[in-house]
Amino acid sequence: MKTIGIDAETLFVIGLGEQIADDGVLEVFEDKEIINNPQFLKPAIEVAKEEAIIKAVAKMIEANNAELLKQLKAAGVIADQ
Repeated sequence: MKTIGIDAETLFVIGLGEQIADDGVLEVFEDKEIINNPQFLKPAIEVAKEEAIIKAVAKMIEANNAELLKQLKAAGVIADQ
């Protein structure tokens, strides 16, 4: 069966790359107020991790939408403008 859009493995690589590139967790460790207060550290890391996941999924959707658009244009389903 032909894949429509980007295959799952490629989407995974895109998402993983986005999470690795996200610097939200690094920013947590650069904030001295958070580092010096252990009660803030764990929640700050959790928020940064969750934000990185959301950014990764958004990047995956963006890449897949671009590929779908390209495929639909190539198939003549929508006009190339």
